[in-house]
Amino acid sequence: MKRDVVVAGWGQVTQPKQLETIAKDPMGLMAQAARKAALKLTDPTALTRVDGIMVVRSLSTHYEAPAAQLAALLGASPRFMTVSKIGGNSPQTLVNKAAAMIARNELDSILVVGAEAYVQRDEKLIKEESALLRGIPKNYPGDDITGSTRLENLYGIEHPMQGFPLFETALWAASGLDLPAYLQRIGTLWAGFSQVAASHPHSWSKSIKTSEETALITIPAMQQLVLTDGLWPAKNTDTAYLTRALHDDQTVFSLVSTYTSQRTFSLTRQRSFFISSTK
Repeated sequence: MKRDVVVAGWGQVTQPKQLETIAKDPMGLMAQAARKAALKLTDPTALTRVDGIMVVRSLSTHYEAPAAQLAALLGASPRFMTVSKIGGNSPQTLVNKAAAMIARNELDSILVVGAEAYVQRDEKLIKEESALLRGIPKNYPGDDITGSTRLENLYGIEHPMQGFPLFETALWAASGLDLPAYLQRIGTLWAGFSQVAASHPHSWSKSIKTSEETALITIPAMQQLVLTDGLWPAKNTDTAYLTRALHDDQTVFSLVSTYTSQRTFSLTRQRSFFISSTK
């Protein structure tokens, strides 16, 4: 029997670089976001009764058992706990998995949360050249740390940044558009995102970009690894704009549940965000 699945609560925290208090690590940020999400529930104690906790693996700080550690901080005793593999697709993968488990009547409510804390606030510390995987232990057993397959390695692709341009180039080819028209389409898409970000309390950039500006920012820095004929010359400022996420401390939290469970502790139907519905 399939069931309606909704996002029953959510929370987000951005930790600024300049702080008057001690900075939180990713686990502290996840707990903070979870408690913030609880404020949106009609029953804030509902988080202590969740059936599952799914954690996006932190790359900036290592935890032996992050889901269990978060459960302890929230006073929860979930029946199911898991941590994702390494990869930018992990958050959406966990949400999909949570929704599927709930739809199959395996669990009623699942917390999905992740956080990163890369900002080095101590000026005496020597900045790391490559801090992206600094929280992954040297004896990490998973092959997902490489970010590429053997087949991709044969063609010179060693990490995702070299693979993304292939996807974008394939999408350009499939569109049937010439280069200026395709850039205009992508630029318009990202210009819309920048308008949303301009008024979002947790966005790191609140400047509204035109479609022309976003095309110059998002496309060249990615495509320079595929096209070398000078069509898309990337600037250092473009690359810095794209990689800004590595210098922010952020966390996002969502509570996925059945619609029936949501009605007992959360929002009204008018404010429900359905992932899947039987109606």
